[in-house]
Amino acid sequence: MSCLSSIESQFSNSGIVLLGDFHQLNTTRLRTSYDLKQIVNFLTRGQNTLDSILTNLEPFYNPPLKRPPFGLSDHLSIEVKPKVRSRLPEPKFTTKSRDMRPSKRLATRAYREEIDVPALLDDVYSCEDKVSLLEEIKTGLDTVPPLRSKTVHLNEPPWVNSTLELHKTSS
Repeated sequence: MSCLSSIESQFSNSGIVLLGDFHQLNTTRLRTSYDLKQIVNFLTRGQNTLDSILTNLEPFYNPPLKRPPFGLSDHLSIEVKPKVRSRLPEPKFTTKSRDMRPSKRLATRAYREEIDVPALLDDVYSCEDKVSLLEEIKTGLDTVPPLRSKTVHLNEPPWVNSTLELHKTSS
């Protein structure tokens, strides 16, 4: 019980699962103190339920299943499965690229040639105004070949990956 007290003091409201052959152990005080439920509801050895699973997570598990003894044991094995399996997030990342087809490249070049950045910056005096002007120029550039995001899932086939995306945008 001192181990459980130590764990509970460090991690309040933690999930507890104790299991094993509790043949010689009276678990009444343990179950009461930590609000643990015995979820094994069948005989595990002869006319006795010696093997127990005590938990405060009972609502999250399906009822245990009887399985044959393991190896040379004379006790039944017990299988417990969660009701809902948590799904790990799919490994993915996002890449950004621009449409660099020849028509888009020509449009970008034409846009840049129309803007005389040094002359425009000479007409503006404060740093804030210069930054604002450069942001407007960038916004204009972003409309010609817009920056597009593509999410790549790492479990996609190998020919659909970031290398292919980078290869397509650089040609």
